[in-house]
Amino acid sequence: MTDYASQGKTRPCNVVDLNNSRDFRAVYTSLSQGSSAAGTLIFQGFNSDIITGGLKNGGYRQELRELELLDEITHLRYLGQLPAGATGETRSSVLKNFRMQKGVHYLPSNIHPAIAWSSGEPFTIDDKQKFTWKIISAGEKVKAQSSYTRGNFQPVIQLKATENTNPFGKRKAPNTSTNFTDLEPLCKKQKVISDVDMNPGTQQQLHKKSLVWSENSCSYDCVIMLLYHLFLNDREYFDYESAHNTSLIYGDLADAFRSSNIDLDRSRNILRDALSDLRPDKFQIGEYASVEEIIYHILQTDLPFIKMNPAKSEENFLTLDPDLEAWSTSQLSLNFEQLGPWSRGPAQG
Repeated sequence: MTDYASQGKTRPCNVVDLNNSRDFRAVYTSLSQGSSAAGTLIFQGFNSDIITGGLKNGGYRQELRELELLDEITHLRYLGQLPAGATGETRSSVLKNFRMQKGVHYLPSNIHPAIAWSSGEPFTIDDKQKFTWKIISAGEKVKAQSSYTRGNFQPVIQLKATENTNPFGKRKAPNTSTNFTDLEPLCKKQKVISDVDMNPGTQQQLHKKSLVWSENSCSYDCVIMLLYHLFLNDREYFDYESAHNTSLIYGDLADAFRSSNIDLDRSRNILRDALSDLRPDKFQIGEYASVEEIIYHILQTDLPFIKMNPAKSEENFLTLDPDLEAWSTSQLSLNFEQLGPWSRGPAQG
């Protein structure tokens, strides 16, 4: 048994379902796990043409034919009856040389009729040399050649350092056409934000764009990076919102972002200390904090706001008490409250 699924799984009672077997190999794998025909039970019917309709796979038939000839060559060599010249360096060359000595219609005596070849069912062997043999010394290094086709490029014309074919400094379109059908696809490069892409106020030395984790600071780090990303990519909107923010903590944080020597770690620590002084019951140093709670306390505004209902039916829109500390699902579900219609008004400080 050569199939991996049937190795070491012999069963005295083998129950199989062959209805979905794709080919004869799948049928063989299923049936070969049983130790006897009496102990084999086949559920429902199956297509018997899979195992009685002959070898329809040409590649598998070719493999079996070559194996039959190799068995014959091994047998004749063991008996000392192998013709001279029926050898070679590769499998295909051995088979080709053997058939040149015995004839292309030579058949081993015990070959099965299903794989026998004749003039009507020819058996050809591909003996194309796809490689060359070379003995490499210990100190020699050979670089493997790439199998990719690079295309038919025109050679570059060598110019002198003082020679200039275009005095205006612009490149012209090439006059010769290039075959790009065999070129590999170009790698997609991610756009990197440069000083030109940024607003003038953000063109500063960004020597530190990340934070070092310290004392369960995950939520604080998240808020700092979100606000700093907004500061870098949309400075106009950041300044507009900052002008209407009523939180003293946020004002100190915005001033730190505008500093030329911004230290995000220090800004994070100042934010955490300020929140700890403001609400020691929610923001204890070294304890985990909620990102929602941090944003709620530092993003206070005097601008009108709209509380939007994302659900289609306002009756199904529920909110959770932000001060809730629930330890079970049942306790959590009891603290939801239903919101009314959309509301517009000043933010609550």
